[in-house]
Amino acid sequence: MQPKFVIPGGCTKYLQPLDALVIANFKSKTTDFRIKFQTEQIERRSKRTGNLKALDRQQLINIASKAWDAVSPQLVRKSFELTGSYGVNHPKIFSHQVNMKKLII
Repeated sequence: MQPKFVIPGGCTKYLQPLDALVIANFKSKTTDFRIKFQTEQIERRSKRTGNLKALDRQQLINIASKAWDAVSPQLVRKSFELTGSYGVNHPKIFSHQVNMKKLII
């Protein structure tokens, strides 16, 4: 049986850097594109009768794809910087007072 680990409340912003900016930005853009698509659908249908149809799978995929394409690499980088999560070769790690010799096994 695997041991269970509990992440204390309020730590997500430090332990999950993509949640800090990227996912919220993606969700926002997805909502914006969906509203735009549905508004255009309403405008096209205003001349015809009938109810609006729910978005089909392909339309949802297209909206999600556009939203993901709108997330910039700079935003991903900034998300990691805001949470203090850096790769092992990042210069900011070495700017902290860490004895790197103790970390090397």
